[in-house]
Amino acid sequence: MYDSRPDPKLSERPGFRVYRLSQTVRASYAAHLAPLGLGPVEAWILMLMRDGAARQPGELAKALGMDPGGVTRMIKRMAASGLVRRSRRGDDLRSVHLEMAPKAQDLTLKIAAAVERAEREFVEGMAFQDATLLDRLLSERLERTARP
Repeated sequence: MYDSRPDPKLSERPGFRVYRLSQTVRASYAAHLAPLGLGPVEAWILMLMRDGAARQPGELAKALGMDPGGVTRMIKRMAASGLVRRSRRGDDLRSVHLEMAPKAQDLTLKIAAAVERAEREFVEGMAFQDATLLDRLLSERLERTARP
């Protein structure tokens, strides 16, 4: 266990540190993506679509760990701005298939460069082994918490 004391300070709890770190990382992403006119969630949606990780709003919500309603609203805004196209597949009118518009396909190269700058900023000053270990530990924790 990380701390055997009965009631450690909030600032000493791993979960709180991850929460604070997530705010810092998100702010960095936002700063690097702002010149593209995108926020982090919009960029992540486009990159997940580019990578083939998600083609439906529910899949995106699950991949992002977000509420499906929030993702649906974001997709509607992105469709209105010409970044994504929504279409129905088959007889199921509830099923929405997403694809990137050509405008977004060109934008993903710029998003990837912005993400790379944010990631470099995040690991700046860390030894390669430490950055690799952190990535592995975060991946393992995400995998464990994503299980039903």
